[in-house]
Amino acid sequence: MTADDKIVNKSEDYFLCNEDNRPLYRQIIGNRTLSSQPVVDYDDAELTAVAVSVLDDTIFAAFGTAKGEILKAVIYPTYSAVKLKEPRIHNFGRDILHDMYTSPDDKHLFVLTRKQV
Repeated sequence: MTADDKIVNKSEDYFLCNEDNRPLYRQIIGNRTLSSQPVVDYDDAELTAVAVSVLDDTIFAAFGTAKGEILKAVIYPTYSAVKLKEPRIHNFGRDILHDMYTSPDDKHLFVLTRKQV
């Protein structure tokens, strides 16, 4: 069993209590509610998946929808958050499943529907 397996197989309580004082989980422990305004808003879309890519100091997001569309946006820094217009609309005709990933070089987006990759 690898160290990663030992962490993955821990209960949710383990992470909420942050027993090992892991920096990754330090921000989710507390008694104050965090809230924020959305940086982009898609009123006409039901988002079903998200994948993010980082280029320098900018974070890009690709969103899959229940109608099978791929939408893209710059989401950070928030002062420059904007929906990106794509000249070619990707529409898979089926809902995009939550398992959507970018390649390690951020050049490709892997999208899953019930019958397509």
